Amino acid sequence: MKLRNNDVWLLSGSAILKDGKYRLLSTLEQIDTLLLFPLDDQRLSVKPIALSVTTFFLEVKERHAKLSEYKSPTYLTRDLAELPASYLEKMERNFDSIKGLISNHAFLFEYATKQRSKALAIHASVVGRGRKELSRLLTNYWRNGQLKLALVPRYELCGGTGKEKTFSDHANGAPIKARTLAMERREKYVMKEQDRKIFRKVISSNYLKESAPSIKDVYEQMLDDYYGQEKIRARLDKRPPLLPSYKQFCYFLKNKFNKNEIVEKRTSEQDYLRNKRGILGVSTQRSALPGSVFEIDATVADVHIVSEFGPQYILGRPTIYIVIDRASRLIAGLHVSLYFASWRAARQALANSFLPKQEFCRLFGIDIAEAEWPCADLPLELVGDNGEMIGLEPTVKVSPMTQLSFNPPYRPDGKGVVEKRFDILNKKSIHKLMGTTRGGKVIRGDRDPRKDAVMTLSEVTRILILEVLVHNKSV
Repeated sequence: MKLRNNDVWLLSGSAILKDGKYRLLSTLEQIDTLLLFPLDDQRLSVKPIALSVTTFFLEVKERHAKLSEYKSPTYLTRDLAELPASYLEKMERNFDSIKGLISNHAFLFEYATKQRSKALAIHASVVGRGRKELSRLLTNYWRNGQLKLALVPRYELCGGTGKEKTFSDHANGAPIKARTLAMERREKYVMKEQDRKIFRKVISSNYLKESAPSIKDVYEQMLDDYYGQEKIRARLDKRPPLLPSYKQFCYFLKNKFNKNEIVEKRTSEQDYLRNKRGILGVSTQRSALPGSVFEIDATVADVHIVSEFGPQYILGRPTIYIVIDRASRLIAGLHVSLYFASWRAARQALANSFLPKQEFCRLFGIDIAEAEWPCADLPLELVGDNGEMIGLEPTVKVSPMTQLSFNPPYRPDGKGVVEKRFDILNKKSIHKLMGTTRGGKVIRGDRDPRKDAVMTLSEVTRILILEVLVHNKSV
């Protein structure tokens, strides 16, 4: 077995080393020794461990050591082009300071085996930096995969972020000044532990819930419920009441409650999952190759159509079915009909996506070559709604050819590619037609769009085919 630098090994049950993860830094072949860095030790300055290669192979043979993984910090994934010039200068300076040490096998062995390293002290005096500072740089470099980017300054870790501050009995900050001499301002309120308990209770019970009032209303209600006696005494004494300020209340909310927690608890579960949760990735992560996943969906077109027998016969709004390839964004199939969203209409769109398009386009007076719409294939997976694609007929007809998958109810974000195509087709083509409803954006008193309808079903289908051909070439 060949040992590779930077591999992470998980040791368990070993009599030589503590259980945990270790990174293989280097193999010193001249003395049959390898250097391991303990990743579970989170101290600022950590030394590597020297171990005989023979002993390590014995640990692997006895299954006390096996390959593992180590999750690197997110800052290591940043693009160097996005970093400020000062960060890059500091990184280069840090790397130049330890460059002579990380490639020196004699120093590495001495540093790992001795409590004090003379070579480190000599090198520190040469580069003009402290021994402790160099030890921390070496620790960061080894812990994070021996990458130069690990030496970028991390100013976000400075200060007391997340730590509880201790306050004295006197007010902090500048005193409150009155806007005019005739008006007496209240004294600055000093927060106590009891006030923090009240804040947490009020925010948890009155603010962090669905359809809750605004933070200002919650604050005013808190003053009435918990500080009403102080208001009464101040009125009798003819002085400003000594109360927690609105800024103090908002500051407590900002520092003690996570922003994501606030958004999640103040909205419904469906609305949070669909519109307000953090984005975890893109849909192409699971389907990077064309033909892996097709998405199918239907929508009612934003235009009224008329009958072929005469424009006086208004038929309503047709239903558009689209089948799209998730990876390439190519529209694989199209069907426009007067059917509602159902298996009867969906199977027509599927048949169109699985068959060549030349004959289909010729039905609507459009002559194309097969290369202009190069899709007549079966996908590995077909993603549909939790509706018309669930049933005996789709299972019998589609399942033998491809795998059927379904989105949870009220979660259109599971197939956002096809949902966005409807928006694009509506804005680019359908909203320009006579009789369009413009997506429901009709102002009260406007002319009824049905009175302007002149397009037939075949004409709308022809327009959509032309738009699909342009779309497939542009993506």
